[in-house]
Amino acid sequence: MKSLELWRSVTTAQNWQLWLNKNGNDGTLLDTEDNVSFIHKDKKKAIKITYESDGQFDFEYWYSEFEGTDEKISVLNIIFSNFEKAKFELRRLLEN
Repeated sequence: MKSLELWRSVTTAQNWQLWLNKNGNDGTLLDTEDNVSFIHKDKKKAIKITYESDGQFDFEYWYSEFEGTDEKISVLNIIFSNFEKAKFELRRLLEN
């Protein structure tokens, strides 16, 4: 999965946990699309990364909110088709 490869290339994933992904009993990701999401509960932030091999966007992102039962989570949504550009841009976004 290119989305997971991108995530692993830019972060050590400290304090980030898988979030809203479908997993099999053995832990294998079962999402039918090439996307992953992670949450940092202490910071109340999440990220969703989607790869589209023939997508029209090299790299695009936007922010949204996810309202849980007792809190709002700020979500960074990313869609990309150009891995190298996405790696550069995602690093920059995570630094802020």
